[in-house]
Amino acid sequence: MDKGMIPYVILGCVALMIAVKIFSGMIFTMYEDFFMGKKEKNVDNLDDLIKARAMLMKKAEPAATKGEGSVKKPDLKLVEEATDPESKKRKEILHQIYDLDVKRFKDEADDAYYARILKLPSAFTTDAVKKAYKERAKACHPDRFDLKSFDEKTQKKLKTKIHENFLIIQKAYDHFKKAA
Repeated sequence: MDKGMIPYVILGCVALMIAVKIFSGMIFTMYEDFFMGKKEKNVDNLDDLIKARAMLMKKAEPAATKGEGSVKKPDLKLVEEATDPESKKRKEILHQIYDLDVKRFKDEADDAYYARILKLPSAFTTDAVKKAYKERAKACHPDRFDLKSFDEKTQKKLKTKIHENFLIIQKAYDHFKKAA
């Protein structure tokens, strides 16, 4: 190959890469329009995207908002009406299970960590520890949760998480009991 042809070959390769990039962008745009629908295309944030997909699943049409252009945004009333009491109950159960913050900070002392788990104030007595333990143990006891509305795989994961939470609460109480 002639040395004078090298810049032309490099320029041709760059032009080919740009053409492939443009062509693939057009393909993915057509894919989004066809499969995802234009209803989801003009959403502002993740919450709007989730609501738009929920409406597509329920086959509810979002109401068009007046203003700039004809950008369709999800109608919140349709999404709220579409949620049934069973899904609200499941959501509440999940919030109760994952409410316990068990992640330990890097330089956190044992007392501060266990006090945070039991939701104790900065100055506490042994009576306050007992009261906090009883409240947390009652709220996180494995027999308290009704997991029948979840599928088997999810039930198994949730039971494991509930058991871990309860053991951590017991460990926190034992820590303060030994210190007293």
